[in-house]
Amino acid sequence: MKVAAVLIVLLVVAGIATQRALGPDVDPDVPVVVRTADPVRVLLPTTPEAGDIEARSRIALTAAAGDLTGPIADEMRAIATDDEYMEWIAESGAEAFAAERAAALAYPLYSVMVTESLVTITAATLELLPQHFGLGASIGHENGHALINETIARQCGPGAVAELAGGRRRGAGLEIAVENLLFDIGSDAHARYHEVVNNGVSPRYVEAAREAAAVTVAERCQGP
Repeated sequence: MKVAAVLIVLLVVAGIATQRALGPDVDPDVPVVVRTADPVRVLLPTTPEAGDIEARSRIALTAAAGDLTGPIADEMRAIATDDEYMEWIAESGAEAFAAERAAALAYPLYSVMVTESLVTITAATLELLPQHFGLGASIGHENGHALINETIARQCGPGAVAELAGGRRRGAGLEIAVENLLFDIGSDAHARYHEVVNNGVSPRYVEAAREAAAVTVAERCQGP
């Protein structure tokens, strides 16, 4: 019996981002630092309810933050205490699992911080993993998504900043624009990845993820 197709849920940053104060204007050639973290895995009951997902995700993100330093740790803590975001993850995840549309879920976590002298991009992945007989395959599948998220951040992030900085975008507006562009680029890579692994008898998740990311980067990303 095949495990149900694993879905990638893409967060539309502009739809849930809280209002942030207007920040500094930056030049397109501003230095960009990209930081990434290992996937944050949330082990769940076989048929998790929204309450299970929310509580365990908060705990997992907080624990991950304790093992990290700098912007990624701060971002993990911020996500774990963001009621609107955590409720969205819990409700959308529970709905997908109950409808048997997914065996596991991966949520990309991109965050951009703009200052006058530096733009910092952080990237991670939150994996929701119900404990069933296909858990190993689910972890392998979601690790492919995490690899794509990291690749997009590293190879497309600086170019996205160079493309979007300057003009009328500044501070919060630039942060959200870069985040949205990374999610949009990532959605293409994740779709390519699914075309391969969801139709394969014995998917090679890492290889498929690398290929999907490479093709997408070549098509959609520019140098910094």
